[in-house]
Amino acid sequence: EEAHAELRAVQYVAESALPAEAPRPIGMLSGGGMTCQLGYFPSGSPDVLSIVAALNDATTHMCQAENARDSLARFRAHMQKQVEGTGLRGKVGGGTFVVIEMPGNLGSAIAYNGCFCALSDQIGQKLLRPSELAGMLQAHLDEWAQNTPGRLAKDVRSSYIATQPAELLELLELFDDSARLYLCSQWPTADGTTIKP
Repeated sequence: EEAHAELRAVQYVAESALPAEAPRPIGMLSGGGMTCQLGYFPSGSPDVLSIVAALNDATTHMCQAENARDSLARFRAHMQKQVEGTGLRGKVGGGTFVVIEMPGNLGSAIAYNGCFCALSDQIGQKLLRPSELAGMLQAHLDEWAQNTPGRLAKDVRSSYIATQPAELLELLELFDDSARLYLCSQWPTADGTTIKP
């Protein structure tokens, strides 16, 4: 019930804030340290799917691993199994899916201590096809891997530098190319403040 309420909140806030060309209905992709939720519309009625990502566990493991790239590869394999287990790979589409909470923060220049500042310019608050978003996330991960031959650098701005983009990248496998993704974790209100749905 909580996830359905979250979906309704996202729809309410996004209905007036999304670009006019954003296709409807409005769905949701959210995530925290353990699980991710997909709000979508099978047969036209809303439903919510939960996936156990265990992002925080994977991030802790990567911080301690002798080879951070190998640790990330194991996390991506875990995510691929989770996505496959839904039976929905490549079957979710036909609307705009607002990405909020931790994965939505990839579109913020200031979240995660500015770790994704450059990436956010490309993906934040833009309507993107899954394939477009996947390409930008993969480019970020390729650059990170090139600069991380062994352990995760101690001076990295955020320990989520690779695990958070990798999580979203694997979740994109759920969507067909009719879907649009819109990353935004904070939404403006009429009085000039922002809210998180």
